[in-house]
Amino acid sequence: MAAQCAPLTTADAIAQVQGDLVAGLGPAMSPDAPASWGVYLAADDVDAAVQRAKDAGGQVYVEPMDIPEQGRMAWVGDPGGAAVGLWQEQGFAGSARANEPGTTIWNELTVADPAGTAGFYEQVLGVGVEQQDMGPDLPPYTMLSVDGRPVAGTMQLDGDMQPHWNVYFNVEDVDATVAKAQDLGAEVVVEAHDVPGIGRFGYLRDPQGATFNLMQNESA
Repeated sequence: MAAQCAPLTTADAIAQVQGDLVAGLGPAMSPDAPASWGVYLAADDVDAAVQRAKDAGGQVYVEPMDIPEQGRMAWVGDPGGAAVGLWQEQGFAGSARANEPGTTIWNELTVADPAGTAGFYEQVLGVGVEQQDMGPDLPPYTMLSVDGRPVAGTMQLDGDMQPHWNVYFNVEDVDATVAKAQDLGAEVVVEAHDVPGIGRFGYLRDPQGATFNLMQNESA
């Protein structure tokens, strides 16, 4: 399981870092769909994963389809209400870089029942589900892992948020990036703040209405 770029043929623009593909930007899947960053999760067999999603109580928004010379994809909704893409590589593996400035560093599912919804992904994609203690004042954080390595997390819905997958982009300086984003028309959803032992975070909404997160490693 891993975050992927959008398939090349569905993207109107491709984001690159030093010539390497790291993300894609394209039109919404339907005219009434809100602007958002989409997360693709890798699957060995998309058709089998879609069937398991149905069996686990999920919905299918886009049935499996081939993207010539790139892969096979589908879009499903988990029981918590969040939509996610499934991607089976057949020539295009997705993001060439990750975990460095200008690329994605984390993906996070936000739903009403994090632990329960994580079980859906365990059944569909075979990921591990682990609870991480966040201290006496916070609920446990549910981690999704592959071969013991954390690859994504889940957190509790807050306020009037809709269930969704969150994308985190790594930056060298969160505060400077937030200021630059505001100059370009972005709105601050959550002010930049430190998370001890992890790093500094910011939460923004771009001029199109899509939300995204920024993360500065603690050592940066």
